Amino acid sequence: MDNTRLTEEQNLITWARPLFKEHRKIPMVVDPLLNGNYTIKCLHQAVTIASMRLQEAVTRPYMRDVVVALEYLATAQDEAEPSNVDE
Repeated sequence: MDNTRLTEEQNLITWARPLFKEHRKIPMVVDPLLNGNYTIKCLHQAVTIASMRLQEAVTRPYMRDVVVALEYLATAQDEAEPSNVDE
């Protein structure tokens, strides 16, 4: 929750979930401090992982599995060339 934002943007899940459903809107969920320093492939993989955590409790992955997956993405990101997401 971020009470400094507009009412419809205060709950991160409520704000981000619709953006996850449209590929062209996914970059809107990226922290601007990254300055485009990520690959589109890693971004989509991170969104997939985040989406899995939004599932019902019986089907969502454990946080430890999410951490392992994100650590893998971070390693892959370090080895990949960033793409300019503004193109």
